[in-house]
Amino acid sequence: MNKNLLRVVLILSGFYIFACDNPTVPPSNNEEENNWSLQISNVTNNLKAVFFLNEDVGFAAGNSFPNDSAKFIKTTDGGINWYKKSVGASGVNIFGIYFFDSFTGYIVGSGGTILRTFDSGNSWEKLPSPTTSILTSITFLDVDNGLASGFNGVIIRTFNGGNSWQLANTPTSQNLYQICDTMKPSIYVPGDGGTMLYSTDGGTFWFSQSTGTPYNLYSVDFVNINTGIACGQAGTIIKTINRGANWTTLTSPTGYSLGATAFTEFNRCVVVGDFGLILKTTDGGISWKKNVTVTTSYLRDVFFLNESKGWAVGEFGTIIHTYLGGD
Repeated sequence: MNKNLLRVVLILSGFYIFACDNPTVPPSNNEEENNWSLQISNVTNNLKAVFFLNEDVGFAAGNSFPNDSAKFIKTTDGGINWYKKSVGASGVNIFGIYFFDSFTGYIVGSGGTILRTFDSGNSWEKLPSPTTSILTSITFLDVDNGLASGFNGVIIRTFNGGNSWQLANTPTSQNLYQICDTMKPSIYVPGDGGTMLYSTDGGTFWFSQSTGTPYNLYSVDFVNINTGIACGQAGTIIKTINRGANWTTLTSPTGYSLGATAFTEFNRCVVVGDFGLILKTTDGGISWKKNVTVTTSYLRDVFFLNESKGWAVGEFGTIIHTYLGGD
């Protein structure tokens, strides 16, 4: 054989051998290739909430209390660039965000704080609050009717766009977390000790559901009027197919705390949690896959704009993004 030809064959053989040893081969242990990417948030504080209006305009907020409070950031290009915005509320730990449009939005946090903006977050006004409990989540059913949930069983309501708020009667004193209104007027609110509150009239009357778990539940999402998945402490994942009349504990691939869940479409759901954990099901929760992590930061919230585009946020200013539905 020609010496030059032999040299080429040997070099190509070496490339093949090294390629076979490359660590980018598909991962094992029920893990899949990762299709999430990191975005630069320009903050180092803990992000606890994320909300997007469209593919370009989104918001995130949180803090590292007490040293780095009331952090609010905004993007107008889908998260390629994030910009800090002052909310003028020193010492406030922000937990929840809701925006109607590019101009009008609300954030809630510690001390019963409720803030509103009419200029896309450039300036904020403090609204009167009937509680000093930490508020963890806020949503609006329409331009006038809104709800916020919080610690000590607190749910507050407004009927005039946030100008005034009243305490609702709830059947619990447990801490409450993320409000789910995807099937409004039916509303669900998870909480500590396996708490699940629900209302069928937009938040006037509240009832407790038995979830069958003693663990704290931090998030719940419904894909239709009957089917919902909730997640929480110690890797807990529960599901209902009858509006919460019964909840079933699903087999979870982790014991880590799970902070947020979101359906991307029917039978497809993403759950995020501690140590950058991302879980995904494509069969309604019968089985779960772990995504190869792009971060080890705890993830506290996840938001999907549609079946493809989603964002998750967490500690140390972490923001990650997918355009493939978490697949």
